[in-house]
Amino acid sequence: MHEFLLHVKALSDALASVGEPIALHRHIGVILEGLADEYSSVILVIQSKLEPLHIEEIETLLRVHKSQLQKFCHGITIN
Repeated sequence: MHEFLLHVKALSDALASVGEPIALHRHIGVILEGLADEYSSVILVIQSKLEPLHIEEIETLLRVHKSQLQKFCHGITIN
């Protein structure tokens, strides 16, 4: 997840550096479109917000969700 988010940020920064910044809603869209199905619940939460979340908030939600998925999967393999 960390590498994916860094890649999207690097693309956004590169576009901004040549005078073509992307809008926040497009940046969010690119992140959400790149996520696997296991992130569908967090995607719904992000998309349901009336006001768009900041990129940092989205990154935090995704990292927490990934951590929860890993704990869940780890618990399944132990039992």
